[in-house]
Amino acid sequence: MGVFNWPLQRTSMDDQRSLDLDAMVDTSTSYTIVPARLLRELGVEPIDKIALALADGQPVEMDLGQATATSDGRLRGAADWD
Repeated sequence: MGVFNWPLQRTSMDDQRSLDLDAMVDTSTSYTIVPARLLRELGVEPIDKIALALADGQPVEMDLGQATATSDGRLRGAADWD
């Protein structure tokens, strides 16, 4: 497990808007966290809620949305929450 920064592009599901990010990657996580303000710029709308636990064990409920991710030239569908 590790943490490092990596360039990442997030794109709206309709391919009309995108953001280039210098993302902090934590290899032990399952979801991508993107600030709600940036997701709104992409037109990402919440589609669900998810219950998670923070690293300190604190339970949180987050909105879940969808956007694609491009990293190192590879495009992937992805779920986001904020």
